[in-house]
Amino acid sequence: MFWPLKLIRDYRVKKSLSNAYHALAMLHQAFFESYLTQESLIKQSKKLYQQQVKFIKALRAARSMIKNDSLVNIEKLHEVICSLHLLRFRFNEFALFEVCFQEMQDLQKTSTILLRKMARKIFDVSQHLETNEFLNAIRAFENLYSNTLQVVARDPRVFQFFIQDLYALHNLIMSDA
Repeated sequence: MFWPLKLIRDYRVKKSLSNAYHALAMLHQAFFESYLTQESLIKQSKKLYQQQVKFIKALRAARSMIKNDSLVNIEKLHEVICSLHLLRFRFNEFALFEVCFQEMQDLQKTSTILLRKMARKIFDVSQHLETNEFLNAIRAFENLYSNTLQVVARDPRVFQFFIQDLYALHNLIMSDA
């Protein structure tokens, strides 16, 4: 009689972890979309706030089911993603976002795919996280920074923080792989 209950509980734990990763991926995608659209922060704040609330609710639901430290990685990912997207608040030259539009799109696409794969990996342990595309996107952005943004931007140091956070996100994803 206890075996089916344990099976159901394990499924619910995995599902809540998967939901937390999925909500984090959606928050990450919403942050990147704020770079790629030319709306003001005030207009974008509602969507960003809603995605943040969804993530917090998913994390709270997972925390209610899981009492150990298995949520630490999700919390670290959340911290890095929030730090990564401080670029939007440190920088308001939309013309430079147009210069790096393609690289930002590649970063958004590859990193969001990885976060969604992390959610699926909970149910399918054999799934492999391939981070080469994300690493290539980081290197392409770093190359653009070296060749263009460093010369054109008023304060190019903010992009250094952005690149540093991209590598931190990559390392956290790799540590979970």
